[in-house]
Amino acid sequence: MTRARGVDVSVAQGPSVDWAAARAAGVEFAIVKLTEADTGVDPTGLENAARARAAGLAVSFYHYANLHGSPEGQAALFARQIRAAGGADFPPALDLEHVDPRTMRSPLSKADTCVWAVRFVKAMHAEGFPVLRLYSYPSYLFQLMPELASSGLAEITELWIADYSKGASPPEGSVPATHDPSSPLYLHGLWPSWAAWQTHGDDQKGAAPGSPGAPRIPGFPGAVDHDTLNGPLSSGQGPGASLLTSSGVDLSRPLGWLVGLAALGGIGWALGARTEGRKTLASVQIRLRSILASRRRFG
Repeated sequence: MTRARGVDVSVAQGPSVDWAAARAAGVEFAIVKLTEADTGVDPTGLENAARARAAGLAVSFYHYANLHGSPEGQAALFARQIRAAGGADFPPALDLEHVDPRTMRSPLSKADTCVWAVRFVKAMHAEGFPVLRLYSYPSYLFQLMPELASSGLAEITELWIADYSKGASPPEGSVPATHDPSSPLYLHGLWPSWAAWQTHGDDQKGAAPGSPGAPRIPGFPGAVDHDTLNGPLSSGQGPGASLLTSSGVDLSRPLGWLVGLAALGGIGWALGARTEGRKTLASVQIRLRSILASRRRFG
């Protein structure tokens, strides 16, 4: 299954990205930073979103969390900016990587960090965004264990993971460290699958470990993050998006949706009973909400 190729951008890339050139080079989607902390708004976010979408890219957004602020207030800010951008084409994300520079760990306790993130996600649900992705990197998530596993955060989010260990363009079939049983940062199926993978974070500095090279992406005047989706860019924009559309159910008709929902519910029950129980069923439910939400613009 072909994995869609994309980038994530912020003010660091500036407003002069040639999105048409990026699209011609095979970039299919962009994840644009819109907000940070309680009041921060990326000055290039709305422009980059509009220009990327005009060039034919699917567009979504992320918020950079500041754990000293209010999760509900930050969610409200993020939701307002997503709406100002015309909505998201696939699930938006919470960027969870805030650290105390003295310890390089979360400034909150493990439990409080997870509670903060859960509150943010639930606030976004209340704002009308039924599916959220969580962006972070393996060692950050690993240092939150075991509280992360018991917090329920993995059950209400899809995972966008930053892991540069496999190179800028990992071979088909490769998985990030969080999903690799041979990795010391393996999270033991906490997220049954990953939705997006930031595979390289600075394309100006040459090759990532183990990669043949990290070529610059046309259209960008400088460095840009490389991302891939766990599958093609489809109507659901994420893992499991083809569960209904591949079933032969006519999703353009209300009855088709009822049949599809019933079928997916049965699949979820069977998977939950046979494998990871509540976690697997929750994952199916999240993916179902993603498919439903994709029938309209996210926000």
